[in-house]
Amino acid sequence: MRNGLVYKSHKIRGAAGNIGSPVLHEIAHAMEQAGKAEEINLLRTLTPEIEKQFELLKQAMEASE
Repeated sequence: MRNGLVYKSHKIRGAAGNIGSPVLHEIAHAMEQAGKAEEINLLRTLTPEIEKQFELLKQAMEASE
């Protein structure tokens, strides 16, 4: 689980950086680090926040169409 989570968090972090979403980038970086350190409670805290930021980004992108 840990390796998959770290990998996915890393990919999200890179994508967020590429599209200019610093908040999403920061959360993904925190999740990547928490995954490496196996900090499960921190991951549980960050998961709803990253989901919220994804939704906000999605709404912003749809509004700009």
